[in-house]
Amino acid sequence: MAISFLEYPFQVLRIIFNSIFVQSNKHDKVMPTMIQFIAMDCEMVGCGRNGSESLLARCSLVSLGDSISREPTNVDARSDAKVVKNINVLYDVYVKPTKNVTDYRTQYSGITAKHLEREEAVSWDKCHSDVKKVLESTNDKRVVLIGHGLENDFQVLKYWHPRRFVRDTATFHHFMRQGRRKLLPRKLSSLAEEHLGVKIQSNKDMSQFIDINYGEYESKYSEHSEGHSSIEDAAAALLLYHKFSEQWEDSLGNPLENRGD
Repeated sequence: MAISFLEYPFQVLRIIFNSIFVQSNKHDKVMPTMIQFIAMDCEMVGCGRNGSESLLARCSLVSLGDSISREPTNVDARSDAKVVKNINVLYDVYVKPTKNVTDYRTQYSGITAKHLEREEAVSWDKCHSDVKKVLESTNDKRVVLIGHGLENDFQVLKYWHPRRFVRDTATFHHFMRQGRRKLLPRKLSSLAEEHLGVKIQSNKDMSQFIDINYGEYESKYSEHSEGHSSIEDAAAALLLYHKFSEQWEDSLGNPLENRGD
C-alpha cells in the first residue's frame, strides 16, 4: 500500500532521511556519504609596526585525489594512510594586500613582493567569497575542514567554519605535547615527519613523498625558493587526519556517523 504524506508524514520523512545515507545493517555505525574532506592552509604577511599584524597573502585548498568521500570501512585507517598520497589542488591564489606590507615574513611564508604584484593575484574579497563558496558545500556535500592552526586562517579570512566540521591537527590531543600545566600544539613539520615520514617546509621536491596534482596552479608553486608552501602544509594536515581519522572520530563520539535504528 502506498504511504500518503498527509497521513504518515513522519514515516515519509524517515524514508527520505535514510535514503541520504548508506547503511550496512541495522546496528552498524555508518559514515554519511554526503561528506567531503578538504584541507586548507593560508600564508600571511605582516603590516603595521614591526609587521605584527597579519594579512592574508595566499590561500590553498586541497583534497584527497583517490577518494574524496569517506566510505565506511573495517580497515584501520592508521595502517593504510601511506597508500593514499594523491592530492588534488582545488584552489590556490595569491591575495593582494589590503594594507601596506611591512614584513613579508618570507622565511616562513615563502611570500615575496613579486607574488602579490602578479596580475593573477586576487582581491581579499574575491578570495573570501571563493573559499566560502567551496567550504559551505562542494558537489552538494557537507565539507569537513582540516588544517593546522586553523584559527589563524579563520582570522585573516574572516570566515569561521562550523566547529562540528573542523579537524585541527594543532589541537588533536594525540598530536599535542605535554606542557607544565596543559597540552601544547606541535609543529606541523614535526608531525608530518614523525607520522608520515614526510619532510615538509624544507624547499625540496615533494614528489617522492606526496603525489600532488597541481593542475592549473603548478606554476605558482614552482616559484617558491624558501619558506612554507600552503599547498604542502594543507596536504600534510589532510594526510595526518586520514591516517588517524578512526581514532580521531572515536575520540569525538563519531559525530559524522549515522546510526541505523
